[in-house]
Amino acid sequence: MEALICRSGTLRIGKGDSYKHLPRKEKAMLEVIVAHANAVTAFATVVLVIITGYYAYENRQMRLDAQKPKIAIAPYCFVDQTRRTLICLHIENIGPGPAYDVQFETDANFRLDTWISLGDIYIFKNGINYLKPGGEKNCAITRNELERQKETPLKFDVTYKDRRNKEYSESFDIDFNETRGVLDTVPKN
Repeated sequence: MEALICRSGTLRIGKGDSYKHLPRKEKAMLEVIVAHANAVTAFATVVLVIITGYYAYENRQMRLDAQKPKIAIAPYCFVDQTRRTLICLHIENIGPGPAYDVQFETDANFRLDTWISLGDIYIFKNGINYLKPGGEKNCAITRNELERQKETPLKFDVTYKDRRNKEYSESFDIDFNETRGVLDTVPKN
């Protein structure tokens, strides 16, 4: 099938020998149009291949991001059964993928009490092997112990891996003064 231009200027599709009655000028113009149509088609095909490749890449990136862990550390406070105000370090995997081999580096001299330091607590000393999406760990610090430590923020450097063994790292500056207003509103007995 070939495209033909009639004398009236309309385009006709027909067999190869049906355009023999056209003058030479119109035949030449038809050949140019057909030659350029093939080039335009080839160019459009290349552009569509590039676009398809880009979308495949983006789709793969979104699929990988959907499996990426994200560790967060934040202080929060609550009142226990004895009406004692506690502050906790809340460690949570807020990402959609599991976190493996979670390791913490912090000021090991940060004292939770006169007899125990932060570096002696199991999860900060040995890490966490596996933390599922939405999984969380808590470390309680009483209000009295904390008052002695509030002058400087506590710095945490956290490293962890995803299921493809890709390593991530985060840094957190925990400022316990952020909980001051909440602690002041807890009734004391």
